[in-house]
Amino acid sequence: MKKRMIRAYEYLVKLVAGNDEYFQKHEKEYVKNFKKDLAYAVPDNKRGRKIGYRDIAARCPYKIHERKKVGRASTRGLADVQSGRIYLKKDLPEYDKIETLLHEWAHVVHAEYCDSFHSMTGFQREVIAGAVAFVVGKCLNLSFCFAPFYVWLYIPPQYKKEYLNFDYIKQDVFKVADIILRQLEGRKV
Repeated sequence: MKKRMIRAYEYLVKLVAGNDEYFQKHEKEYVKNFKKDLAYAVPDNKRGRKIGYRDIAARCPYKIHERKKVGRASTRGLADVQSGRIYLKKDLPEYDKIETLLHEWAHVVHAEYCDSFHSMTGFQREVIAGAVAFVVGKCLNLSFCFAPFYVWLYIPPQYKKEYLNFDYIKQDVFKVADIILRQLEGRKV
């Protein structure tokens, strides 16, 4: 699993660092269509069985609440890191729910298991949560097209090429992704 995590992370780094022109060109389109179905999933695991939102949500050790409205109009989910609660927008398509659940789950795990969480900026936390959602999704054979853009959006322009290679970002992404994958597999954390 560690090798898959590393490969997924390297792929994300390549997407974010090498696609400035692409993301800049499509940024308005992504932001305009934010509420639409930007994420897509190819939910097949190795046994050929589909992995659905319910499968993943059932293994999440945190309380998940589905609400009609969560935060601002464009907000898909929120994580209450103090109580360990995850709030998701009720009317999201299943594949968006999976990506959003993994993203919010990453926030809760990051706050619970990494001392660095409280000293980071909101932007750094968003980059880590987006990267974790992408890496965990790839390890589950899911594809998310919005996660790389989301990560790219939160990285300051002058750091696009090297930001994901900063040790403190990389360490937290791998630690949080590993914990979530263990929780999904029912292993001890």
